[in-house]
Parts: sequence; structure tokens; C-alpha cells
Amino acid sequence: RHSKREGLDLNADPEWNAECDCGSAQLLDPSMAVDMCRLSLITAVWLMSLLDHPNPEAVREAYACIPESVAKNLGMWVTHVLRWNRADLLAGAGSTALPVTVLVECATALLLRRDLV
Repeated sequence: RHSKREGLDLNADPEWNAECDCGSAQLLDPSMAVDMCRLSLITAVWLMSLLDHPNPEAVREAYACIPESVAKNLGMWVTHVLRWNRADLLAGAGSTALPVTVLVECATALLLRRDLV
């Protein structure tokens, strides 16, 4: 657990401590960590599939209904996994892995479509 970041005393920050405590619990529970990785993967695939719709207006309407926090939470989960030294959840083999390439493709696709996000 990291107690110092950028010279700040994070032990005194209740939000940071809540994130650390809850985050470590999520990653220590194998079923929770795997489920969160699968949710992140399906969300990324879903966001990208919406971009493939042939009607540009339908894409804009769909993305107008999606909170920006959906994309933000994908990045936060990956950062969280890496912060807790669980890169195995991102790079592992089989059904428990979250293919990083899908996340990179999703992030790239969304960055190229700043008019939607």
C-alpha cells in the first residue's frame, strides 16, 4: 500500500484510504476481480460496436445517452488493477484476462471521436 504520493500524506486522506481499502478487497476476492475485468471488457466492446453503426445520427443519439463516467471508469479500473500490482488480470491467459488491446482500441476509437464523448 502506498502511503506517500507526490509528497502528500495520503494516510490522512479519507477518500484515498476508502479507495485503497475497497480496492484491495475487490482484488483479493478472485470472483470480484474477474467479474470487474469482464464488465470492463464487455463495456469497451459495446462502446466500440456503437461506433460501427452505419447511421452517424444514431451513433450521436446513442452516445448522448451514455454518461462520460462509463469511459472514465474503464480507465480507472485498469489504473486501479495496475496500482495494486495485479497486471496478471490484464495480461493473463484464458477467460480471466482482460485483453489490454481491447481497452487501447476503445480508448483510441473514443479519442478519435471527441465529438461524441
